[in-house]
Amino acid sequence: MDSLISCTLESLPEILKHDTKIKVGGIDVDGVLRGKLMSKNKFLSVANEGFGFCSIIFGWDIEDRPYFKELKVSNKKNGFRDMVAVPDLKSFRRIPWEGHIPLFLLSFYDPGDMSRIIACPRGLLATVNKEISDGMKAMAGIEYEFVQYKAPRENGPRAEINERNSSSTAKFLQENDLNSLQPITADKKGDNVFARREKDTKAEWADIAHISEEGRQFLAGLLDGLPDIMPLLAPTVNSYKRLVENFWAPVTVSWGLEHRAASIRIIAPPTSSPKATRFEIRVPGADANPHLALAAILALGLRGMRKEMDISLPPLGKGEDVGGSADRGIRLARSLKEATQQFMRKDSIAREVFGDDFVDHFGGTREHEVKLWDEAVTDWEIKRYVESI
Repeated sequence: MDSLISCTLESLPEILKHDTKIKVGGIDVDGVLRGKLMSKNKFLSVANEGFGFCSIIFGWDIEDRPYFKELKVSNKKNGFRDMVAVPDLKSFRRIPWEGHIPLFLLSFYDPGDMSRIIACPRGLLATVNKEISDGMKAMAGIEYEFVQYKAPRENGPRAEINERNSSSTAKFLQENDLNSLQPITADKKGDNVFARREKDTKAEWADIAHISEEGRQFLAGLLDGLPDIMPLLAPTVNSYKRLVENFWAPVTVSWGLEHRAASIRIIAPPTSSPKATRFEIRVPGADANPHLALAAILALGLRGMRKEMDISLPPLGKGEDVGGSADRGIRLARSLKEATQQFMRKDSIAREVFGDDFVDHFGGTREHEVKLWDEAVTDWEIKRYVESI
């Protein structure tokens, strides 16, 4: 597949020789791809130095509604100015369900000094990634848990199903209950810096006997900063419907070896090979922006390493419940409103690792979500109160 070919400025004309149009796009704070189609000739002319792209993609919400609060990146005062959008040639892929059209993701820069736009999730992750010490690199994977549904029939039960018609699905859900959708069922030298070469027989807890000093410091940084970066891991009002007690949900600052309910599950010997040693951060849901979630995890861990932090609380043992008597970790935010207030407070660790500009911008976008939720009248309220009150 030519999607796997190394793409450079020199090879672009050959790679795109059979194409007439290109799709380009950037990722907004909600993880939505915001982009457009360009002619091939136009794309080739801007592939190196970039082109103007309206900053409004960081000035409105997931429904294209401008934020109620004026934010620094994009606002009326600066005229919703253009950013410089530069195609990331390494991101080249073809989209199979759109006629194999070429796709390139965009990196956004300030036109004044060509610094990265602080609101761009990919830019934030790239900035944090640069802080890793020479000789090391971060490796991470994202495991999404989700349900796929069959597209509803547009004109009754006997009509032909259009599996790609997402707009018909949205219209269907305006008039029908979610339970009306039918789920789709499936048919039948790279040393790990977190791994310890030899077991530490004097470790404070057996859970970290096979974790290196760097790994322990990384874990300590995660535990210390987790309460302050919750909006990056659980960014919507609905996120917190999942983070409740008694559902194997990570609702506290907690960790443990192979503990599948704690916020951080340690995967290490003796239950895995040393080279597979890793941390599973269980707080983010499928609604999290992966770039922001990874940037947050990496930034906290690196902070722990820089400060040589110690792990602040004991692990949860097998059979010990999150939120139970043995859990000494604080309760994580119960709502997006609470999480955003913690994220934006003056001495928040988020401000330390990301800076005020990003925290004020992203925090403002979450305040917008909370405001819309506070103003909404839900189906539950109507069903419960419409006749009785």
